[in-house]
Amino acid sequence: MSGTRRFSEILSMIVGGGGAPLASIALGQARISLFIALLRKVFLLVPLAIILPEFFGVKGVYLAESVADATAAICCMTIFMIFFPKILAKGSGK
Repeated sequence: MSGTRRFSEILSMIVGGGGAPLASIALGQARISLFIALLRKVFLLVPLAIILPEFFGVKGVYLAESVADATAAICCMTIFMIFFPKILAKGSGK
């Protein structure tokens, strides 16, 4: 198994497979969860899967998955760092 494909699978489990979207839903933030899911699969993966094969051939499809997952992971971490302290503070009554 290539390193790119393994990286893609690991990021898929973390970002799209449960971690961030489920945490968002559990904290009552379904909009954030929906945004993360749509960002990864619709706004990033589909265009990248169309564009990258033009430059890399069939490997571009696998690369598109990895790039979409990595970009979504960075966006997800940024969203968590900005919004979740506010959400947790609001929930604890501070």
